[in-house]
Amino acid sequence: MAERGRLDRLLAPRRVFLLLAAAILITALFTPLPSDEDQAASLSSYVASPAGARGFYELLQRLGRNVDRRVEPMRQALDRDAIYLILEPGVPLTASEVHRLLEAVRSGAKLLTVPELEGRLADSLGVSRAPVLPQAAAPARENRRVFMSPDSTRTFGPGWVRWVLRPPGEQVDGAVYIPPDEATTLLWLDTEHGREPMVVGMPLGQGRIVMAAEPGLFRNSTLRNDPGAIRAVRYVEWLSNAHSDVIVFDEYHHGHGTHANVLREASRALTETAPGRVVLQAAVAGLLLLLAVGARPIRPLPRARIERRSPLEHVGALARAYAAVQASARSARLLVRGLQRRHHGTRAGDELAWLYAVGRQIPDVQGDVERLRAVMEGTTDPVSATQVVASVARIERALGS
Repeated sequence: MAERGRLDRLLAPRRVFLLLAAAILITALFTPLPSDEDQAASLSSYVASPAGARGFYELLQRLGRNVDRRVEPMRQALDRDAIYLILEPGVPLTASEVHRLLEAVRSGAKLLTVPELEGRLADSLGVSRAPVLPQAAAPARENRRVFMSPDSTRTFGPGWVRWVLRPPGEQVDGAVYIPPDEATTLLWLDTEHGREPMVVGMPLGQGRIVMAAEPGLFRNSTLRNDPGAIRAVRYVEWLSNAHSDVIVFDEYHHGHGTHANVLREASRALTETAPGRVVLQAAVAGLLLLLAVGARPIRPLPRARIERRSPLEHVGALARAYAAVQASARSARLLVRGLQRRHHGTRAGDELAWLYAVGRQIPDVQGDVERLRAVMEGTTDPVSATQVVASVARIERALGS
């Protein structure tokens, strides 16, 4: 029992709430806030951190190209004279959006994309992305027949994990993506599986597509170096060198614009931000507190049911109580008050005056009136309850006749 009492004291609501408040305060103070690079999970032209792509946007803008941002979903037909940049979107494209995008490319639009992992766009293009470790003696190399640019070894050093294009859904080691005959490999990497493409350009209908497996090609940290900036611009020029073409950065699938999925945003807020994690921990702690406080140490007893007395039993009990204390005056006054209320409705407290009036009005009950007055005033010897009741009954019959 002493051990049980100690446990009850430890689980007292005051102690539990103090511990919860201390845990929430410590979590809020010492949980690191997400950095800009963590917030930029995918390439966005709004993000100026090293992991973002704002430098690519401003670079094209300073070169005189017509650049724009799209913060709406692809629910209508797209412009055929635009170059669309879909760079590792955080929100996957829907099947209808992929269909409209590729239909626009077949009609003359251009597409530069780093497709999302295992997404519909990569599946429609017939590729997937896979991380590899390049050979130490063979860094990434450009197709010199297409580009006249500085040596790429300054940006892609040996021993770094990079992304390459692979066949879709292929999990067997040694499988290398072989582009179609009409495609051009713009950047490749020599790995233990052979020469694997990192960037591939190919025609699609009347338009063109550049598929890049490595998202680091377009990050701000890469574009700060001359080879990185030149390389990114050359990919756009390979698609189209016409300055009249609008270069559209897709920002809707990076989380910008109006999104209707409230549950997904609430889940991200609760799991990916410090205040959200504090709220989530408080909710879990509250549930644990309810479980701790709500547990009963012993099995609850069934509720006792008390059988009520009937009105006749109440009357009998009250009569015996009045008889025990010889409360003749009180019982007589109550009987007269009830008689008065039933016949005349006179307010309570005028029983004696009412009896005077009844005696003057009906001389036949004058004796009963005098008996009741004497009992109520206590000026006579104790009278039996039977006599009092009989007097009240005779007065009631006279009033009713």
